[in-house]
Amino acid sequence: MGNRAVITTKENFENNGIGIYLHWNGGRDSVEAFLKYCELHNYREPTSDCYGWAYLTATICNFFGDGMSVGIDVISNLDTDNYDNGTYIIDGWKIVDRKFMEHSEQHCYDMTDMLESINEKQPVDMQLPKELLTAEKVPTSDLKVGDKFLYLDNLYNKWSIEEVVGIGEDRYVNGHKVAGVPYTNKYGFENPADNPNNYIYTDTALVPAKESEVE
Repeated sequence: MGNRAVITTKENFENNGIGIYLHWNGGRDSVEAFLKYCELHNYREPTSDCYGWAYLTATICNFFGDGMSVGIDVISNLDTDNYDNGTYIIDGWKIVDRKFMEHSEQHCYDMTDMLESINEKQPVDMQLPKELLTAEKVPTSDLKVGDKFLYLDNLYNKWSIEEVVGIGEDRYVNGHKVAGVPYTNKYGFENPADNPNNYIYTDTALVPAKESEVE
C-alpha cells in the first residue's frame, strides 16, 4: 500500500534512462510542489543533467526523512505502472505528460503549505527565505524606492531580501542605459547608482506578499 509514482523525462522513459520512485506523496499536488521548490532554488534541471536529478532526489529524501520512501533506478527497474499515480513525464520543472494514470488527479494539498513543509525539512543552510514561497511576480518597472524584493545571487545561488534605494537616471552605467531602472545598495559604492551590479535588469521581480495575503 502506498501513494506511488515515478518521475522521469520523455527521453528517459523511452530509452530506459533514470527515474525517481516515490512510495508516498506521489499525488500531483506533492510532485508539483517538489518540482516548484527545486525551481525556486534555481537548481539545474533534471533533463540529461545528473546534478539536476541529484538535487531533486535530495530534496524529496530530506522531506521524507528516512531511506524507505524514495528510490532511483533505470525505468525498467521501477514500478511505473503502479496502480496509483503512474509515471510523471517532466520537462525542466514542469509536468508535461502522464503514463499509467489510473485515478483522477490528487489535489489535497495547498501549494504554499507543501512548499513550506518541504522547506522546513531541508538543512537549515539550504532553506529558502519563507518570503520567497509566497512572493508575487511583478514588472520590475513597477518597483519604487523603499520597495522590498527577493534577489537571487547567481554566483552563490542564494536568495536575499533587498530594498530599492533609487531609480536610474537617463545615462549609461558601464554600457547599460539605466533610465528608469530600479537599483539597490547590495554591492555598495559611495554612490550605489554608479555600480552596475546594483541595478535590477530583469523584466520581473519577486516581491514579498503582504501579511493579509499570507494569512
